[in-house]
Amino acid sequence: MVSTPKATVRSNKVGALLGITWPILCPRKMLTVDLGFTATLGHRLQSDPRDASLVPDLEREIQGLRRLGSGETSKKCEQLDCQGTALWNLSTRLRRKGDVDVDMQVLCHVRVFAFLLLDSAQQSGKGTKSNCMRLLKVALKAAKYCLDQGELPLCLKVLEEAAKYEETASKFPHGSSPEDLSVYARLSTEYYIIRTTLAWRQSRLDLADHMFSKASLSDTKLGPGLAEALADLVYEIGRGLLAKKQFELAVKWLERSCSILTSQDLDSLSVEAGELRLSIMHSTVRALVATQTEAARAKARDLMVLLEDDFGDKLAVLLLKVDLIAKDPTSVPYDHFLVLQRMVGIAHLHDSNFKILMRQVHRLHEKSPKLACELLDKFLFTRLLKSERDEWVEKVFVTRLWFSTSPALALDGSQTSHPDDITPNKSCQKFFEAISARIQQPLTAAATHAGQMLIWKMIESYFSHQNYLACQEWCDLALHPVFAQSGDINMTKIARKKMLCALSRDDAATARDVFDQMLESGKSAAMTRYLMFRGAIQLDDVQLAGECLQHISTAESKTEHLLYACVLEAQKLGNRKLVLAALQRVLDTTEHGAPTELHIPALLRCAIHLMMTELGHVGPTEFERTSSEAATPVCKLYDAALKRATAWRCDENTAKQQPFAVVELEWFSRTSYNMALKSCTDWRAELVLQLLHLQHYLNLRQHANEFRRRFDERPDQVRGSALDDLLKKYAALLAFDFEAAARLKAWDDLNAIVEQCSTCGNMTLYGTLADIIMTSQAPISSMISPVFVLTAEAELLSDNHDPESKVPAKCTMSDAYSSAVKKIINTTFQLEETRLQTFSRWVRCLFQISVSAELSVAEQLLDQVDSVLNVARETDDTYPPEEIEWLATTAFNRAVDFYCASEDEGCRRWAEKALTLAGHQSDRSLHDLLQTKYLGLSWDG
Repeated sequence: MVSTPKATVRSNKVGALLGITWPILCPRKMLTVDLGFTATLGHRLQSDPRDASLVPDLEREIQGLRRLGSGETSKKCEQLDCQGTALWNLSTRLRRKGDVDVDMQVLCHVRVFAFLLLDSAQQSGKGTKSNCMRLLKVALKAAKYCLDQGELPLCLKVLEEAAKYEETASKFPHGSSPEDLSVYARLSTEYYIIRTTLAWRQSRLDLADHMFSKASLSDTKLGPGLAEALADLVYEIGRGLLAKKQFELAVKWLERSCSILTSQDLDSLSVEAGELRLSIMHSTVRALVATQTEAARAKARDLMVLLEDDFGDKLAVLLLKVDLIAKDPTSVPYDHFLVLQRMVGIAHLHDSNFKILMRQVHRLHEKSPKLACELLDKFLFTRLLKSERDEWVEKVFVTRLWFSTSPALALDGSQTSHPDDITPNKSCQKFFEAISARIQQPLTAAATHAGQMLIWKMIESYFSHQNYLACQEWCDLALHPVFAQSGDINMTKIARKKMLCALSRDDAATARDVFDQMLESGKSAAMTRYLMFRGAIQLDDVQLAGECLQHISTAESKTEHLLYACVLEAQKLGNRKLVLAALQRVLDTTEHGAPTELHIPALLRCAIHLMMTELGHVGPTEFERTSSEAATPVCKLYDAALKRATAWRCDENTAKQQPFAVVELEWFSRTSYNMALKSCTDWRAELVLQLLHLQHYLNLRQHANEFRRRFDERPDQVRGSALDDLLKKYAALLAFDFEAAARLKAWDDLNAIVEQCSTCGNMTLYGTLADIIMTSQAPISSMISPVFVLTAEAELLSDNHDPESKVPAKCTMSDAYSSAVKKIINTTFQLEETRLQTFSRWVRCLFQISVSAELSVAEQLLDQVDSVLNVARETDDTYPPEEIEWLATTAFNRAVDFYCASEDEGCRRWAEKALTLAGHQSDRSLHDLLQTKYLGLSWDG
């Protein structure tokens, strides 16, 4: 068993005291140093300081490195010392060279390895006092470097070796010079401070406190440089505790750091030491305030006074004072304002400080919007406008405007530097005037829009509360020249709001002035013209009112509601001529459809009544003769009523709404008839007939209904030739009734009329009904839908199909209309033997209509014919060949049109349909011809 030397036992005791576990070394079984690796390390490091492969190699050597045995020669020790010194100096040069890219982790391992080489040489040879002190200095530098790089295991390893040198050095004082004693004391203090920091980094605060107590700071005279370094290490601990909100411990360590630094002559410290002292005192004040005790707050105030005396012009100090004021319940907003005003005057302007200052301005705004506005004015006009940073100027401008439009501003009772407080609007106006006089170019579009949005909120708020005068003032502010980049749309919108405010105050003259100052694009807008129409009727300017109506009616967007509003405005003031003019414009713009909120029959009745009043037609007893020229507009109104009623019933989307109800139609019929009677001797014949047109169809249907009633009540004695004559008259009358119902778009009545035609048994009658349907104003898809249904294979060619079968959901017209068409086709097919010939004639007519109007319907029709032809092969009925040829040729010509228009997909689709139809002919010549032409086409890609 090998005994342990007494020195090793003593080292283990020291290690246990310091929290270090020392390895038990055997002097005879030591691992030697790999001198080959050591010799090439310097060359590798110089070749590539960022060689990552050096780290694992160095870690392996560091773990395996042990000091040499005591029997080694002094030459070997000198060799190790030289190599260690060379590596240490090389690492130092690389660290100091700013132009060399060095891997700090590699450099850290190199410095530790260099120290361990020196340590091995020192322990293997006969160490002297100077070498011991030298190695202790190197160890502390290496440990601190490891600490800075976060390499805690390496730092601990170095300090393990440094502990031996510190213990050895402690034996030297006997007989040593005062200078040696002073050096040892400084090195020992530095050692324990580094050990303190390492313990803190290892989250062992109790050990850190113990190590700091062994530093003997009160008995050691530290140099300025060492004091700064040690104070920085201790400050790190205090700052970390402050971040962890351990405020009392933070105060303790921060005060220790401060005492280390203040123990030196402040004039002898470096410039960096002043910044460090500022940071320490700043953190100490924060920690004291956070402890929330009266004693701590008093101490913080005293320390704050010292900070202001020594660092009063520092932004960090002023920010700290702002925090203290914010937490002081006895402070007032003006105290906050004074500190920020000083801060704005001394702060060095860059992006970071600008953000800090703006954040503090927002904090002041929470306490006093008025003082915040005043501070922003000082900041802008004394500092920012000189900085030539336009983005800062615009941010402050928008923020200032935001503060001025804040609801809290009106509630702020803080005293400002201006005792004569003015309204927010006047304050903004003065601000705008001042900034527009100082800036070289207008605000950007982004800043302009942001500012106008804030003002617009104020405009909307005052307008909703009917404070039109204040609203108008804010509109003036939004139109200020500082917003020159706002754009025509925004300027027009704001100007219109100003006009609306003036009109709401019955100030039409101001509205006219605003209108005259607007851009032409704004003047021509329909909404602007509507507002000016209101002003014109207030000013009794008929010419201007007429111009406004003209612009509104010819605007690109839908303006029916604006014209109707013009009607109401004119009617409110009793201006009958303008009401009539506006009504006429409304009717002109709603000719092709009207919004649901407008009741067109009522507008027509109103217009007719006003026009009759103008013509003298107030009532039947007050009729006055007028010229035909003056009566023409009245006739046009009745004609418009008939056309609109017809179009409304035809449109499947509006038919269910039925604005032209029976009551409405009766009114137009009755009044037109009465007017025609009264004017028949004075108006031209065509005008009278025009008035009687609507009444004609209505009267015809009434006569048909009466005849139908009497026919159903005929006596049984009516037979033979008398009955045949009666059926012929009945058939003729049913045809007229069907035409009248179709013209009036009374689709619900068509089905019943077709059913009544079966009583007559007249094939010609059904042909007449079919012609009426073909010439009606129904949509093409609605005429064709029943044909599609009836030409299904099982229904078209079967004698047993049900003529009463229901119309499928795909019919796009009303079910009543589709059912009527279906009944006509069914009955025709039953009565005619050559049903496909009849079907082919209808297909030709429908195809001619749809190919020029609805191509999708025409394509469906071709597909349906193909389906019919496929089934017709198994029947005796034949489809006329000439009809097939016409359809195929027409379809192929349409395909050629698509080809010329470069619509390849449409060309292929229609050509294939043409070839399919041509293929149904027994004579293949047409099919071959079309196929040859089709194959001769060339396609892109």
